[in-house]
Amino acid sequence: FAPAMVLAACVVALITVRTLFARGARTPNGIARLTGVERSVSRMIGLTTALTAVAAIWWGSGLLQQQGIATVSTAAGGTGFLAGVFAWASKWLSTPLKETRGSTLARVVLGWLKRATPRALALMVLVFLILQVGTGVRSVAFSPVEGAGGFNREGFGWLMGVSGAVLLLTAWLFDPARVGLHEFYRSRISRCYLGASNSPPAVATERGAAGNRYVSERPGDDLKLGAIRKASVKPIHLVCTAANDLAGDHLATLYRGARSAVLSANGISIGDKTGRLDYLGLSAALTASAAAFNSQMGRVSMDLGPAVAFLMGALNLRLGLWVPHPENPRRDDYTFPGRLFLRELFGRSRTDGSQLHLSDGNHFENFGLYELVRRHCRSIIVSDCGADPAVSFDDLANVLRRVREDFGVEIELDIAPLRPAADGLARQHAVAGTIHYDGLDGSDKGTLLFFKPALTGDEPPDVLQYRTKNGQFPHETTGDQFYDEAQWESYRRLGEHAVRTTLGFAESIGHEKAAFLDRLFLGVRERLHPAAEGHREVFIAMSERCASLEADVFSQGPSALRRELFPEVVALRGQEQLVPDLEQELQAVSYLMRAIQIMEDVWVAADLERYWSHPLNEGWMNYFQRWASAPTFRRWWPILRPIYSNGFRDFAAERFGLGMRDALARPDSDPAHASVRLRLMLEPSSTVFEGGHAWRQFVQRAAAPDLLGRTLLVYRMDLLNGTTRPSPTLDVGFALVDERPVDGGRTATWQAEHFFVPPPLIGAGIVGRQLDAVIAYYTAQARVGGFRRLTVVFGSGVVRPRGKAARDERVRQIGFFKSRGFEVVASGDLEPGRVELSLTLPPPA
Repeated sequence: FAPAMVLAACVVALITVRTLFARGARTPNGIARLTGVERSVSRMIGLTTALTAVAAIWWGSGLLQQQGIATVSTAAGGTGFLAGVFAWASKWLSTPLKETRGSTLARVVLGWLKRATPRALALMVLVFLILQVGTGVRSVAFSPVEGAGGFNREGFGWLMGVSGAVLLLTAWLFDPARVGLHEFYRSRISRCYLGASNSPPAVATERGAAGNRYVSERPGDDLKLGAIRKASVKPIHLVCTAANDLAGDHLATLYRGARSAVLSANGISIGDKTGRLDYLGLSAALTASAAAFNSQMGRVSMDLGPAVAFLMGALNLRLGLWVPHPENPRRDDYTFPGRLFLRELFGRSRTDGSQLHLSDGNHFENFGLYELVRRHCRSIIVSDCGADPAVSFDDLANVLRRVREDFGVEIELDIAPLRPAADGLARQHAVAGTIHYDGLDGSDKGTLLFFKPALTGDEPPDVLQYRTKNGQFPHETTGDQFYDEAQWESYRRLGEHAVRTTLGFAESIGHEKAAFLDRLFLGVRERLHPAAEGHREVFIAMSERCASLEADVFSQGPSALRRELFPEVVALRGQEQLVPDLEQELQAVSYLMRAIQIMEDVWVAADLERYWSHPLNEGWMNYFQRWASAPTFRRWWPILRPIYSNGFRDFAAERFGLGMRDALARPDSDPAHASVRLRLMLEPSSTVFEGGHAWRQFVQRAAAPDLLGRTLLVYRMDLLNGTTRPSPTLDVGFALVDERPVDGGRTATWQAEHFFVPPPLIGAGIVGRQLDAVIAYYTAQARVGGFRRLTVVFGSGVVRPRGKAARDERVRQIGFFKSRGFEVVASGDLEPGRVELSLTLPPPA
């Protein structure tokens, strides 16, 4: 203990000097000198502690040596026992410590024990191991009674030689990727997932698929990353992992203990650095991505300390994988793989070194969303399938913080519909959010579709039965790695049900459609609006008040007010020979509104979306069919349709054949028996147009633009009149277009506000059909007029969306144009707040 005591005396002397001369250190130079003294003191204290610990171990080893073999054997047995206890308790290490405070004393104590127990066990095992090693060294190199002749030079030489040889052989022959749990887990993943379709030709011919029943890995099961890259397989499979950084710059990583890394057919990438890994198997990449139980676990290992990492490495409790850093010039050097195991033992993983130690992606971020945001993906689907019995969304909160801190990207997401109510049921299986790549006020947006395992009550009976018997479903612990048939099928069927419920509408889009993905995510946004709790009861109550008000207005209210509420009826007055008397038509509209409101209320209360064919609802359906078959009903349905909910509109179109048809714009997606037709017309006379319904609605909301020199495309609806006479027509939208020569061709450009449909009609399907018709018109004009491109312009630096609702509306509008094939022009070429979208027309045949 003498060296430690000498250093301790020096520390006391330095502290005394620093205390006495602190008053005079008021100048910058004096403060700098004090800082140097304090650094020296801190380093000397650390060295004193280390020397004291070594001396204590050497002294303890001497005591064990003097006590003899029995005591040493007892210590060895104690070490083994503690190691076994540590291995038994190590499942606590497989999940990150997510709670930082508890609401009760019991939870605080439990959290502290969770952190302290593995650390204490590991430290105790290490102390016993070091004492035994010290005892062995003393037994070989020293006599029991120390003296001048106590040192055994020959024994000490043999001891050092054998130890050095063992270390050398370990560094040369020990492959950490081929010894331990990593290889065991990798071979099972390869056989179970990659080898499922690997049936040898002879066996396949003789026995069919049933011949591929091997349990152990077979030749040809695995795939090399290089082979996948050469095959140009799409889509690109990103395998997200955590690159551990326990010995790196903790400040640079915000004390996360790891950075995000990706394995793919292109190799290994970390940040903006990428390098090939053609020799690596896909199964090894998947194993690293699933290495939740490992000696290096990012921030978890930082919390638990180096003793735990050492002991897990020594006990071979490792699933991680070492790969060369993308910037390592000797990427194929595999001469001494065991040196990586030694670095792993002592927690020397770094993300700026020659080798990277990869482990479970959850040691950095559990979804893979971080890397998709890094790649600026604008359409992302996330499935949050981590065990979350409290439904606290820990993994989601973690990734939202990290993409905001690292990329400046904000993600808006309302997760309220995913939280279970008192009965354990949630309102939705998924929610849609917005990714703001250039800030809340910017124009670069993306859509996030977020799934969370939850039950809404409409699942198949076998799934509901499993939940009744297993209260933690669908958030059972991931420590259970052995699912039986019922458990496996319940999770699989719940996932299938959630996707079909959320994305079932995509079947009507048609995969041959242009911009299918944009149409899909636009539909997701329109359908996944969270509904408030108690929405059904409030909806029906408010509907009753609304129907009562309408009845009073149409029976007792002023005639002028009735006409103002439905200007569409008044707009047909110039075509009186085609429609009934104006007052009679207004009265008919009032009855139609009351009837449709009853239909929607019954649709909500009786859940007709699922049970319309139930015998108890047969009377309702027949009653509704009578109303929907009336010519007056079918004439006014396109005008009244936007007043009612999106789901009810879809139900009415499917069950009663209520829809619209535009042979020019969308002939393939509308029912042939539709009773209303939309046509695109070129209006040569602005005088007639300015007296129409659409123009009057427009000038109520914006300043009248100059029509001179512009092309005016008016969209008109033919209303069914129930007779053989010509149908009355109504202006339901227009586009005011600037046609200009550009790059040897012509382009058609319009401001977003000059592509107009009266707001009371939005939701009737008119907006999409009008845009389809405009595209079809200019596609035809490309052959004769030389049109090459269509462009729509949103806003400027003066006008910015304010508030979440305005941002959502801007994102929805941009997504609407993208769903028709428009692409966002690079925002760097535009003034702040201005967004341009462009569609390149097909060249003339």
